[in-house]
Amino acid sequence: MNREYPVDIHTYKFAIRTPIQLRFSDLDPYQHVNNASQQQLLDVGKEAYMHRIYKDKGLFFANNVTFILASYTVDFLSQITIDKQVEVQTSVYHVGNKSIRLIQKIVDANTGEIFTVGESVMACVDLTTRKPIPIPDEWRKRIEEIEKN
Repeated sequence: MNREYPVDIHTYKFAIRTPIQLRFSDLDPYQHVNNASQQQLLDVGKEAYMHRIYKDKGLFFANNVTFILASYTVDFLSQITIDKQVEVQTSVYHVGNKSIRLIQKIVDANTGEIFTVGESVMACVDLTTRKPIPIPDEWRKRIEEIEKN
């Protein structure tokens, strides 16, 4: 697949690397990691990123404010087999007024081979009103810190 991404997925420095333990239940009958399981692996990477934004409090909301998934695109580039050691790499490449855009990839932790690429838009929402709101300044600063390191 020769699709263009918002960043060069081969050279971009992803901010968060999350090692993944593949499970037997991730496999399809051909002993490949099922596409639905790969989406769940990308979610593990999102969760790791959100924990950093929320200062590792284990909460996905603060003061009734959270990020929710608004859009999700996944490209399955190569098969993952159970014998691979994989990691999910995650970065926020754009911070808007009320949303963030993430780029992620599942890679072989030893060779760097890219198996899967995901793009997400996450909207900042007030849980009380259920409406999008501007991203809190504190979260913007944390995202900036995460991406610099």
